[in-house]
Amino acid sequence: MKTFLSIFPGPAAAVLLALMCDSRALATTQFQGWCSKVKIQIVQELALERTGFEAELTVTNNDGADAITDFLAELTFTDPAITEPGANPDAANLFFVRQPTLENINRVDGTGVIAPTKTAVVKWFIIPTIGAGGTNPQGRRFTVGCKLSGKLQGVEIPRDNMFAVPDTITVKPEPQLRITYFQPRDVLGDDPFTVDVVESPIPFTLGVLVHNHGFGPARNLRINSQQPKIVENLNGLLLVARLLGARVNDSPLDESSLLVDFGTLEPTQTGKGAWDMITSLNGTFTDFRATYTHASELGGQATSIITALDAHFIAREVLNDDPGRDIIKDFLADVNRDADEIPDALYETQEGNILPVNHQQNAAVTGTLGANNVRVEIVSAFENWIYIRVPDPGQNRKPISRVVRSDGKVLNANNYWTHTKYTRIGNVRLDWLNIFDKVADNTAYTYSLTYDLDSVDVTAPVTRIRFSGEHTESGGIHHITRDTQIFFTSEDASPVAIEYRINAGNFIPALPFTINASGTYTITFRATDTAGNVEEDKVALVSISGAGPSISSYAVNVGNLFLPGSPNVVSVRPGQSELEFTVAPNPVRTDGRVDIFRGVAAWPRISGVPPTPTPLNAAELNVSGKFVDFY
Repeated sequence: MKTFLSIFPGPAAAVLLALMCDSRALATTQFQGWCSKVKIQIVQELALERTGFEAELTVTNNDGADAITDFLAELTFTDPAITEPGANPDAANLFFVRQPTLENINRVDGTGVIAPTKTAVVKWFIIPTIGAGGTNPQGRRFTVGCKLSGKLQGVEIPRDNMFAVPDTITVKPEPQLRITYFQPRDVLGDDPFTVDVVESPIPFTLGVLVHNHGFGPARNLRINSQQPKIVENLNGLLLVARLLGARVNDSPLDESSLLVDFGTLEPTQTGKGAWDMITSLNGTFTDFRATYTHASELGGQATSIITALDAHFIAREVLNDDPGRDIIKDFLADVNRDADEIPDALYETQEGNILPVNHQQNAAVTGTLGANNVRVEIVSAFENWIYIRVPDPGQNRKPISRVVRSDGKVLNANNYWTHTKYTRIGNVRLDWLNIFDKVADNTAYTYSLTYDLDSVDVTAPVTRIRFSGEHTESGGIHHITRDTQIFFTSEDASPVAIEYRINAGNFIPALPFTINASGTYTITFRATDTAGNVEEDKVALVSISGAGPSISSYAVNVGNLFLPGSPNVVSVRPGQSELEFTVAPNPVRTDGRVDIFRGVAAWPRISGVPPTPTPLNAAELNVSGKFVDFY
C-alpha cells in the first residue's frame, strides 16, 4: 500500500458576495397633494481573490484480490507555535474545508471502498478563516495532516502501514472590508404637477466606500452592479430608475459598464466607487439599507471578509480640504436620520476615517442679494467640522460663485451649495444655503458670499435618448423589445422641459413610453430650458422586431449516419450530417454540419422487463431517455 499527502497553494478563489441596496421612495416631494410609494432594489456582486490550498491524498491498494473497506480520511490542522504543556495545538476551527472530490473511491467517512489494484485520489480545497493569517505580513505556519483508517479482509490495517506524512502551509493575513453605501434623500425628475411639461431627471450619486482595515491586501477587488429593479409599485406608477454608468475615485463616468474596479486595496486603504443614477420622477427616499450574502461553497460567513455593511443618506459630496489631503470628494452623511435631515458625519476617502460633524446653529444672515453683499456670521460653538444651514437669499435661483471666510480662507466650491425642500405639512417651500467648514472653537467667523447675478443662460440644452430594458445599437438604429422603456435626459444650467414625437406625429411631453407594434420608427426630440433656449431637433431611429425570421427551405443528409436493420431497428453510428437552410428574408443559403461521436448515453430508462427465467415465448423492452439507442 502506498499513501501520499500533498498540499500546495490552490488557484486564486474568486470570492463572490451578493450585495443588495434596498430603497423605498415617495414618488414626489414637490407637492404633498399626492404621493405613491415605490420600492427599488439594486443587486450587486463583490468579488476579490482569496488564496486557498489544495490537499491531495493518494492511496494505492496493491492487493490484487481484496478491496480496502471502511476507509476513513480526515484532515487535521495543528499550530506548531503552541508548545506549552497541556495547551491544545488543534487549529481546525481556523479553516474551512470543502467537500472533497473523489476518484476510484466512493466515500471517505469510514465506509469507503478502494477496489483491488486501484489508486484512490482524494482532493480537498482549504480556505483559511479571516483570523488564521494573524497580523504579521509574513503570515503563520500550520501543519496539515490526515487521519487514516481502513480494513483489509475485515482486519484493521496497522497504522504503520497506512499513514500520511504531515505537510506545512503558510497562511498570510487576509483583508477585512468595511463597506458603506451613500445616496441623497431627495432626487429630481419630472414634477407630476406641472401640466403638459416633462422635466429632465437629474443624475445623483449612488456611492460606495470600501475600507480595508485588515492586515492583508484585497486583490482584484471589484463590484459589478445590475440595473435597479422596481420590486414594489402598488399604484402602477410610471417610473424609470436607471444607472447611467460607473466611476472610480471621481474618475469620468464610464457609460459602457457598471463595473467598479478597485484593483488592489492595501491595508488601511479606502476605495471610492459610484454610479450615476436617475429616477424619471421627483422623489424622496424614505429608507435606504444594504444587505449581503456570501457564497456558501466558499465558506459563507466563516470566511467572509466583510466586517460591516452600512447605508446612509448624504447631504452632498464635499471635500476635506485640510493641507495634504487628496482631492477625491468625501461623503457628508446623515447617520442618525433625524427629522431635520442634518448631516452629522464625514466619511473620508483618503484613510477611511469617520469624522464627527456638528450642526452650527444661531447663524445670522446679513446684507442683501441686490447689493451682492450677503454674509453669514457665526460664533463657533464647536471645534473641527461644522455644518451651517440658513435661508438662501437667492432662493436657489442664483448660483454662488465664491465664498470667502473672514480670515481670508476661500472655501472649496464643493463645500457650499443651495437646495430646495418642501415641508411635509403645509407644502411650504424652503430654500436653503449650506456651508461645510472646519473651524476653531468659540471663534467669530464671517462668510462673504458672491452670487453670480449677471449670468445669463444662452446655451441650449443637450438631450439624449435612453433605454431601460433590452437594447442594442447597430448601424445607427436602436433595436429594442416591446418591454423596453424609452426616456430622455437633458443637461443644462437651467431646468428643462423635454418633448418628442414619433414619425410625423405631434410633439408631446416626454414621459417614459414603450412601442408595441413592430417596425422602424423615427423619434424626434428636443428640450427647452427656463431661459427660453430651445434645442435643435434630434432624431433617433428605433426598431421593434416582428415575429422573427422564418425558414423557407431546409435539407439534411443523414444517409451516412443510420445503419438500418429490421423495420423497427435502427442504429446511429459516428459520422457527420450535412444540412443547409435559408432564413427569410435573407436569400443567402446557410450551410451547417452536425458531428456524431461514439459514446454511451447516461441514465437510460428501461421498462417492461420480464422476469428471468420466463415461460413467455417472446418479450418486449421499452427503452427511453435522452440520446438512447435501441436494437
